[in-house]
Amino acid sequence: MLDGIDLDVTPLHKILLDALSDKKIFLLSTNADKQFEKAGLSTDQIFCTQGDYFHIQCRKGCHEKTYAAVDLFRKMDAARENCMIPSELVPKCPVCGVPMDMNLRKDQYFVQDEDWYAAEE
Repeated sequence: MLDGIDLDVTPLHKILLDALSDKKIFLLSTNADKQFEKAGLSTDQIFCTQGDYFHIQCRKGCHEKTYAAVDLFRKMDAARENCMIPSELVPKCPVCGVPMDMNLRKDQYFVQDEDWYAAEE
């Protein structure tokens, strides 16, 4: 269960965590799908260097902040018709007004916010 969403977790991730259950671990992951969190590992034990599918950021990275997007995605899904969402649900950057994007390391605009640096530390 992640932010109130019941998502499937791969059996392999559960097996790995079960095998390490008696160890104190910290995980450095390049997965953006939160599989280890879904399998039960605490977020303070995970550093996802590449971002994740559950946060959005300014498409141009005009400021170093990410935004939880699960509630927005639920609204988009509920309003979706013919695989399209109403344009008023497309999020815009609160600073510069450009459309928001997924917080994924895919170009030079990737945002490493306060939480990213805390996990890195």
